[in-house]
Amino acid sequence: GKSALAFSFWEDPEDRQKLFTALRENGFIQDFEAVFKRKGNEISYGSMSAKIINLQGEPHVISITRDITARKQAETELRMAKEEAEASSKAKSEFLANVSHEIRTPLNAVIGFSSLALKTELTARQRDYLEKIETSAKSLLLVINDILDFSKIEAGKMELEAIAFRLDEVLEGIVGITSVKAEEKGLELIRSVGSDVPLALIGDPLRLGQVLLNLTNNAVKFTDQGYIVIKVELAERNQERCRLKFSVTDTGIGIAPEVMPKIFTAFSQADASITRRFGGTGLGLPIAGYLVEIMGGELPAVSEPGQGSTFTFSVEFGLSAGETRWSHPATADL
Repeated sequence: GKSALAFSFWEDPEDRQKLFTALRENGFIQDFEAVFKRKGNEISYGSMSAKIINLQGEPHVISITRDITARKQAETELRMAKEEAEASSKAKSEFLANVSHEIRTPLNAVIGFSSLALKTELTARQRDYLEKIETSAKSLLLVINDILDFSKIEAGKMELEAIAFRLDEVLEGIVGITSVKAEEKGLELIRSVGSDVPLALIGDPLRLGQVLLNLTNNAVKFTDQGYIVIKVELAERNQERCRLKFSVTDTGIGIAPEVMPKIFTAFSQADASITRRFGGTGLGLPIAGYLVEIMGGELPAVSEPGQGSTFTFSVEFGLSAGETRWSHPATADL
């Protein structure tokens, strides 16, 4: 039977010209793809291999053309399906981002007025009710914030700032937020910063703090005894920029090797019991991983079940003019 390319004509004459130009320059051509038109204007695709040979002193072209119409149609359908899926995913992410924002605004009002009400004269029962409302609203706000950030990332709307900030202030904020829970569990929270680490930087302190806070919160959440270490080291430095290496180490429950790949998957946790025991959306680590990625780094984890975990990432910052000494020096008798 005749192939789909039988009795075909070049759809684009320039393809024919390109083929013969390549043949004259190289003497042969392989897997040259072109579009052909058959009678009835039906479009077909071909992959040609051709070579110039001499027959009785005259140049001739010998060629073989494979019909790749089915493959091209499959590739087109796959590309269209991929584009539709990406458009659907983007629309979903934008919807979630908008809805999350609309929920967060009234939720902040609930938290604010609960806080104000708690400062007034109340009965013990009223105070108990309001404290529960405030605690529940704050927990819900954390979930909403995670969804909002994740939606922004998926929709490609997460942007980084480049402003002057102090690293020590970011670290003090992290320790201040997490130290209460760590003390309640009897854990030692250690901050270790290299003496050569510059403190006056240019970057996005909010997103850096978000990553460190997520990692430290996780470390406190999954550690029952021992310590958590937030460590910062200088990896590289020149007159204008530096790369800092951050790590958060704990002595907690650790992560089994078979579930390690799941921890950076959205809405997924190490196993089903994690949600029951510790709560959370399963978005914290994926968001932290995405933030580190858009800051130009990676967030690998090293862990052993029952021995603890270490999360490490390196990020580049600009150097800002300012004081490089620690803002709160240790007391003389420490």
